[in-house]
Amino acid sequence: MSIDFGIEFQLKGDVIELGETRDESKKMSSTGVHMEILGVRSFFCTVTKYLIKRLPVQNAVLKSITYITSSKRFADTSLTEVEPLARQFGYPEKTIVNIKDEWKMYMANDDLGFEALAKIDHFWREVMNSKHSGGKRKYIVLPELAKKALVLLHGNADVERSLSVNTNVVTVDWPAIGKKTINAIRMVKDIVTFSDPVKECPQSMPMNNEAFCYVKAAHRNLKEYRKRKRQRNIRKKRRNENILRIRNNKNRGKSNKKEQCLCWIKRNICPRKKTIEEENV
Repeated sequence: MSIDFGIEFQLKGDVIELGETRDESKKMSSTGVHMEILGVRSFFCTVTKYLIKRLPVQNAVLKSITYITSSKRFADTSLTEVEPLARQFGYPEKTIVNIKDEWKMYMANDDLGFEALAKIDHFWREVMNSKHSGGKRKYIVLPELAKKALVLLHGNADVERSLSVNTNVVTVDWPAIGKKTINAIRMVKDIVTFSDPVKECPQSMPMNNEAFCYVKAAHRNLKEYRKRKRQRNIRKKRRNENILRIRNNKNRGKSNKKEQCLCWIKRNICPRKKTIEEENV
């Protein structure tokens, strides 16, 4: 991958996104603003060169995966790119043939009225739900290929959004929440969002026997966790009581030794001192 970093291919100074720095640059001289723009350009060029060396831009999967977007559905090379993508995912030859046949049908389908959907996962969800007039699904193996492709991240927006969601999960009321609990909450939220991306209502989640089994298992695990927590607190309380009892016994033993020493002094030292004083008199 080669990129020409010539000045004629770069954005003009007044077009480069500077954010709040743009407002601050109004207080600077023209020379200072020019130097600031040169620094920004140098930064972006350096970062781009570094990413070209580090990122897998020549990866065959990443090249072919771009063709699952709705904008490249009618591209002439889309069919030739789907086959190596299916091979990279480990599909057998028979399944690859079926994928190519369904992809041809997908390219020829003019009834897809939801291509304007902004999110690619929402687009493919509608494709998966496409049915013939008889009620049967149009695509059987193609949705599985799309699912595997969509598992890969297509940008950092999902990462940024997940960090915001995690921040909202770990509140002041739940300061000591564990990683497993966070992952479980995130999983439920993702399912709700996928089931109803507009309103995100939990009532829209598909419920079946498997889902009920998961709910029962989660409730059972919660009861077991609370039981273990109570037992752990009891053991901790007993351990603290034992430590306190041992410390009290040690302090009591020290006080007893002190009293014994005082008694011995009174019995032995004090009478002798009194006798010596009488003899001196």
